[in-house]
Amino acid sequence: MKKREVHFGRNVHTLESACVGCGKILDGAFGFDFERRKGPAPKPGDVSLCFYCGTPMVWEGDDMRLRAPTAEEAATIAGDERVQLARQLIKEKDRTPESAAS
Repeated sequence: MKKREVHFGRNVHTLESACVGCGKILDGAFGFDFERRKGPAPKPGDVSLCFYCGTPMVWEGDDMRLRAPTAEEAATIAGDERVQLARQLIKEKDRTPESAAS
């Protein structure tokens, strides 16, 4: 994977949803991109990763809840370089000295 800069967008508040992987309650999101621009708020069908464990989920419905991806979505997600980079960043945050002190 070629090293690129990742730029994080604005934080947005979302309705609470439990992660389908670890069960932690999530109530916000932010977009990320490889370009210098603000990330959009999530919309139905967008992929989200749990901030705590990195489990991929999909936003759905008018109330924007998170759900587990279908088998087809999971295959697409697994091949997305951006998602894999974001999952790597989530795992690395858990190995930083700051996270060990918390």
